[in-house]
Amino acid sequence: MGRVSDLNEEQRKTLKAIISDFGGPTSTHYVLSVLRDALDHYKPGWELDSIADPQLRSDLDVCMVALEYADAENLD
Repeated sequence: MGRVSDLNEEQRKTLKAIISDFGGPTSTHYVLSVLRDALDHYKPGWELDSIADPQLRSDLDVCMVALEYADAENLD
């Protein structure tokens, strides 16, 4: 899984847009959680695999960084 510091400028813009949705009446956090759980279930170890489509890999990295951010924000 990536880190914010690993993201390029385009990815950071997407990350900011996703994070801004976390505070609103959207289901963004839930959808990202389902995405992560589905990947973990159907393709264990996917983080270490190469994904043929570089744009898809880039998008997944942004989504997972956003989910890590949301999970950290929700710690009690």
